[in-house]
Amino acid sequence: MPKQFITIVLTLLSTIIPLAGAPDTPYPFDTVIAYQHVLDRDQQDLADLVYKSLSSYDYEVELPHPVSVECIDAVLENILNDYPELFHVGDSYAYYYAGPDESYGIEGISFTPAMGRDEAEATWAAMTAVHGQISEVMPLEWSDFEKELFIHDVLAQAIDYSIDEDEDYTPQGALLRGEAACEGYAEAFNLLLRLSGIPSSTVSGDADGGPHEWNIVNIDGVYSLVDLTWDDQDGYMSHTYFNITQEMMERDHEPYSYYEALPDALSLERNLHALSGSLYDEEADMSAVLDKLFTEASNDGNASVRFTSNAAYSAFIRTFDDNVQDWSKGHGSISYSIANDDVQLVITILDFTIDT
Repeated sequence: MPKQFITIVLTLLSTIIPLAGAPDTPYPFDTVIAYQHVLDRDQQDLADLVYKSLSSYDYEVELPHPVSVECIDAVLENILNDYPELFHVGDSYAYYYAGPDESYGIEGISFTPAMGRDEAEATWAAMTAVHGQISEVMPLEWSDFEKELFIHDVLAQAIDYSIDEDEDYTPQGALLRGEAACEGYAEAFNLLLRLSGIPSSTVSGDADGGPHEWNIVNIDGVYSLVDLTWDDQDGYMSHTYFNITQEMMERDHEPYSYYEALPDALSLERNLHALSGSLYDEEADMSAVLDKLFTEASNDGNASVRFTSNAAYSAFIRTFDDNVQDWSKGHGSISYSIANDDVQLVITILDFTIDT
């Protein structure tokens, strides 16, 4: 059959047979970062199939052909960790092999639901209502950065860290009970960002000696990393892990190899310290840095500065006591506490008061 004729036939068929489209997510599908970058085309097709089944509360998924364990593992990493609306799917599942063992490939997956459909639909309605309440107080003219910062701060203030209940590891635990482990923080943040039209995904790995979860976010084409859990500090809200680079995050976080294909987060263009003029190098006037820090703390109760290098951070620490004494001479007696992060090179002033 001539090549030209084959091309014409395939073109006609493509107009008759609809191609399998992206799944019908409750937010724009282009806000799902990991799907676009981590999965290959075949894995995306399988992820679409699994997503459509699970979102329809069908927990028995028959695959179109046998696939390898490695392939389906990548698909399920995406499905079970990056779609907070699938909270009703339990963590346990079973593979069905096309032959006596896994070498024959997997032809089906059986999932265990975490709750019934009625409960799931009621829970989903309650979670989207939370987003609606947050959206109502965000001005329409706000940029994506302003929305991201507001959502970050609302969640950091509303959630208490907890690992006591199964629900703590879910977005509904974070949004409806105000208690969550890192998974709950990251998936709740993921959901609210996407419902606001902001691209994001969760990232899993190890931190502080154990498994952990955080987020990658795309603001105006700039990729950044956020760890909402670690920004929710005991007694105060931090922005130490808000819109930082890959190099910064990997000082104390190690993502699993699955996430190596995510876009690189290389820029501080959307970092709060950089945007507020609170990012300093070793050439900075350290007394001026302290003046800005204390002035902001006197207005807001706390404030922080970040340094670009260990040299700049150390220079500030070395002169800190002397500069505090000089500053207090012109402003009055002060009291404060300090949070010192020598890994992320951030210093935060807490509980600041001036007694004139």
